[in-house]
Amino acid sequence: MQQVALEKRLTEIDEALVELENTRQNLRTQAMGINAQLEQLVGLIEPAEKELETSEAHEMELQKQETEGQSALARVERTYNQIQLDLGRKQEMLENLRQKIEDDFGLVASSMLRMSLARCLCRWMAWWNNCRR
Repeated sequence: MQQVALEKRLTEIDEALVELENTRQNLRTQAMGINAQLEQLVGLIEPAEKELETSEAHEMELQKQETEGQSALARVERTYNQIQLDLGRKQEMLENLRQKIEDDFGLVASSMLRMSLARCLCRWMAWWNNCRR
């Protein structure tokens, strides 16, 4: 009786081993499939990562250019404002001078002075426009 029980137990163990071996083989097959999928995903990720690195480098370059452009614009605006102020002061000085000459020499000289100042102002504006280009 003990012999039969042991043989039965041995058969059960053999069957369990076969079942475990089948399960192990199935798991290996599944692992190989998962590894193949993982390799495919890595193959897709690597080019995307390289593209991301390139895009980030490009973005940094564009940000640098934008910063440089903003700095240049600020400098140009400051220069323009300074020149506008200088122009206003010079126009005021010319007007004061015209008024003084008109007061000193009368209307005849004033008419000639206005024409001379207008020509001078036109030349200066032409020069200024050429400088801005």
